[in-house]
Amino acid sequence: MNETYFEQLLQWLARCPALTGIDLRVDDLPPAAGTGALFPKGVEQTDRWQNLLGQVTARQKMQLVLRLNLPFVPGDANLSAQTARRLLELQAWVAEQSAAGFAPQLGNADPMQETLTAGAARLEQANDEGSAVYTITLTAHYTMKWSDTFED
Repeated sequence: MNETYFEQLLQWLARCPALTGIDLRVDDLPPAAGTGALFPKGVEQTDRWQNLLGQVTARQKMQLVLRLNLPFVPGDANLSAQTARRLLELQAWVAEQSAAGFAPQLGNADPMQETLTAGAARLEQANDEGSAVYTITLTAHYTMKWSDTFED
């Protein structure tokens, strides 16, 4: 994972209609409603192989947690419905963008097999200041290829 990827991902997410008006950042979620942040969760190698020339290819899975601090009023059914709609629209938008090849790419090989998905949203916490934090796990599956010579 590199800083450039996070910048690209934030710029891409900022284009999502469901996130209009949300101030997005990395690793820093302010307590105010209308903010969001990406938190790296980790990278896992799901498959690895080496060819006769010594090139190593690996399928990777990276997960990030997107935390959204949204307006929340206990008992306000209209606001709850708006929030639910916003979260579902975000998930659908990520799926559409990934299928169309518009999501930022992580891998350096096999871009047609690269996917980015948004998992189910869940309420993480609500506070008395009129906001609640919802989390969505973003999962990227991608392929990396390396030669047999690695720099120390």
